[in-house]
Amino acid sequence: MLLLLVAAPFVVGLLLGAITPARIALLTLPPLALATVYWVGVGWNGDDYDIGRSGLLLMTGFFGAAFVALWVVGSVVGRLIRLGLER
Repeated sequence: MLLLLVAAPFVVGLLLGAITPARIALLTLPPLALATVYWVGVGWNGDDYDIGRSGLLLMTGFFGAAFVALWVVGSVVGRLIRLGLER
């Protein structure tokens, strides 16, 4: 299950980086929006875990940042694959 959670943003970023000619900065906007919604929805409003509010904010912020980082790395790898195939 953990591998799926790690692979999903990487693969989506890889596909977008390989298919679209948009800049990497524009491809970063969708995961930033998703991570922000997750951080606000779970970090600020969620009481599911038996930890304090600050721990919940830090944990969800870390997961959101990891999601964005994996997406961007996938986009860069996809862009490199696209440039390699065009040559």
